[in-house]
Amino acid sequence: MLPLDVFIVRHCESEGNSALGKFEKNNLVAFTPEFLQRHNSHFRLTDKGKEQCLAVGAWCKEWLKEKNLPHFDGHFVSTHVRALETAALLDLPDAEWEQDFQLRERDVGLWGAMSDQMWQKRRDLSVSLG
Repeated sequence: MLPLDVFIVRHCESEGNSALGKFEKNNLVAFTPEFLQRHNSHFRLTDKGKEQCLAVGAWCKEWLKEKNLPHFDGHFVSTHVRALETAALLDLPDAEWEQDFQLRERDVGLWGAMSDQMWQKRRDLSVSLG
């Protein structure tokens, strides 16, 4: 039987989201060598993201209470660190999270954590060498 209600919760604010927001304001401070060496699946939640999780979790629990339901029937989560942190911080009743590698965003590899300026510099270098 298919569910009547489905809730999809994207991870809350992560280090990658924060870096992108700063980049959009021409601030490259987040693009440290350490940051650029990590795969985006290892990006963690920011403090703001953790606060967002608590708010979303409270909303979900209130929804369950209003519907007189003890818990959700199923819980699925990506294997990305930020998604696992989000799932844990939601603190949903009786949640047994099933991890699924297929629940992920498009992987753009090296380009995922690279500013446009860095991409252009790398591209220009490869064209001049090539």
